[in-house]
Amino acid sequence: MQANYSTVRGSGPKIPYVSGEVLIQVRPQFGVHSELADGLAIRSSIADEYSMELLDSAPLGLHRGASQILRLQLAPGQTLEQAVQLLSQDERVMCAAPNTVYHADIQPNDMDPRLYGLAKIQAPEAWNKIQGSRSGPVVAVLDSGVDYQHPDLKENIWVNPKEVPGNGRDDDGNGVVDDVHGYNASKDNGDPMSGDNHGTHCAGTIGAVGNNGLGVVGVNWQAQVMPINIFGGFGADTMSMVKALNYASQMGARIASCSFGGGVYNPILYEAFSKSPMLHICAAGNHAKDVNLQPHYPACFDLPNIVSVAATDDRDQLAKFSNYGSPRVDLAAPGQAILSTVPGGYAELSGTSMATPHVSGAAALIASQFPEASPSEIRTRLLANVDVIPGLQGKVITSGRLNVLRALEQDTTPPGAPAALKGTSKPHRVDLSWTASGDDQSKGTASFFELDYSLDGKTVRDLSFTPPRPGASGTGHKATLELLPSARTRSLECRLRALDNVGQSSPVTTVQVQVPAAKVALEASAEDPSAWKAEGYWAPAQLPERGTIWSDSPQGDHAHKLDMSLTGPAFSLKGHRGSKLMFEALYSFEKAEEKDVLHIEASSDAGKNWAVLQSLRGDSPWKIHEVDLSRFDGKPQVQFRFRLKTDNTGVRDGMSLGRCVVASDLPKGKESAESKPQILDPKPQAVALRQSPAIR
Repeated sequence: MQANYSTVRGSGPKIPYVSGEVLIQVRPQFGVHSELADGLAIRSSIADEYSMELLDSAPLGLHRGASQILRLQLAPGQTLEQAVQLLSQDERVMCAAPNTVYHADIQPNDMDPRLYGLAKIQAPEAWNKIQGSRSGPVVAVLDSGVDYQHPDLKENIWVNPKEVPGNGRDDDGNGVVDDVHGYNASKDNGDPMSGDNHGTHCAGTIGAVGNNGLGVVGVNWQAQVMPINIFGGFGADTMSMVKALNYASQMGARIASCSFGGGVYNPILYEAFSKSPMLHICAAGNHAKDVNLQPHYPACFDLPNIVSVAATDDRDQLAKFSNYGSPRVDLAAPGQAILSTVPGGYAELSGTSMATPHVSGAAALIASQFPEASPSEIRTRLLANVDVIPGLQGKVITSGRLNVLRALEQDTTPPGAPAALKGTSKPHRVDLSWTASGDDQSKGTASFFELDYSLDGKTVRDLSFTPPRPGASGTGHKATLELLPSARTRSLECRLRALDNVGQSSPVTTVQVQVPAAKVALEASAEDPSAWKAEGYWAPAQLPERGTIWSDSPQGDHAHKLDMSLTGPAFSLKGHRGSKLMFEALYSFEKAEEKDVLHIEASSDAGKNWAVLQSLRGDSPWKIHEVDLSRFDGKPQVQFRFRLKTDNTGVRDGMSLGRCVVASDLPKGKESAESKPQILDPKPQAVALRQSPAIR
């Protein structure tokens, strides 16, 4: 599940979190700059009150008043689950979570042609425009450290200008002694020397020195590569990553290359990436999985400052080991049998870890060519200028592989605003239509539409909706937003803009639609868990894009030989016709009928007898599901339940369950959620539109 504290997927002995430790996020009023009390005293008192030891602390972000992250050692005999539950109830604590561990995304080598990746992304042609800069953007490599003395790297390693080497002092006052070339966040010292091949290999793809007659060349001939070691002997824990992000941001890095990850969602790590000013290029993972069903973090954090990268091979096919999944994975880059630097020489490695530094290097070239480009503009240049590959359609949101030459295009004319945005509504859906603008005002074809929407002023983060790709100027588009019905009339505001291939945005076009009320018998969610009956492992969990949800496996993948139910509140269907249970859910189960299954059942006799209405097997991303309840129309007391039954072979993620609604008398008929572009009016008339500031 996305909210699990579970073992990180992948081969080899990997641990899910640091044993005997817990992290807490302290509310800002109790932090270092607290006016209520001395921040250190508050931090110490929290540890003392719970008989824990304060091991470490760090701010969550760099702004004054930032909340503090405390790393605490558990009290003797205390379990992690007990500590998280206990600390979460403290008014001073915003969040409590494990010190989750993540691992490098790497796969064994095979013998493909060397350095094919640079040719695939058209780096040689891009070098005719720019080869990088030793005074340009700093790229932080959050990894296993870098051999900063490697002869093919040392000229491109970042140097801290205010630190005096080897004097044992913190000359620049940043809290780290002798951090001449970077930071070791795992050991909290100034020596980020490589612990293995991984980080040095990634650094070489970004910035191995060009035209020096040695070994290989990176995407940047000249660069400022900042090594940051986040790995201890067991992996990279969350606290090390928070400190690494703080250090890189404080020391001026603009881009972070993040070739690591795991299947565990951690709310503290999410907040750390959210507050970082850098653009983070993140590996999508190496488990050949759809990340919509089995997410890989940090690549799957739903944040505008993250680029998620899959891997391709020398034939431009998705690498057999690479994760995938639109819309969570953004683009692909070469990642199989990549030759680069390692301590003492050179080697080929494979993985989304190797794809990620190709994109990080491209981001650095863009930032060198366009020093004023924002992280959002760099991100759009990367995504809007891919080479579209048929085999990547549906696998990554751009359907393409990185092309750094196209990403360096000069363009100063933004797209025009989309025109004639209209919406028609039913209680459970809103159908939209609009006319495309061009890439340069009314000419050409824009690269992306961005559409977000709010219900009664609250922005909806809908990962199940992806706008269509723009057609040429004047092309008509349609799209459908699926909604859970409500007993009240709601106001929906849609905000639409077009982006061109260099990140320039059109003005925002806005439309407001009244969504009619439905005849609703029940609206329920995990926000009020007391109204439900949870058996076995069913428990509430937190997701940033969904809020509080129900999970059948909050400790990881579900177990063997289970028969446990989550029963919803009772409701009446008197006077209802054509009743439906509608719910938001993500699930992953075995597909075979004799294996694990989740039954959706209903009862009208206070739970004495249950009827199976539907059975869920296989996989589904987040979306709204419907179950027919019409056989219970007119009954005075009805309940539904989600019943998980597992055998003794195989385990999967199970179900994440969002809000549930029971409604009736909904309008019939369901159109396609998205039509192919069609010409509505080749010369659309001028339309008066209310425009709002840029979406983000």
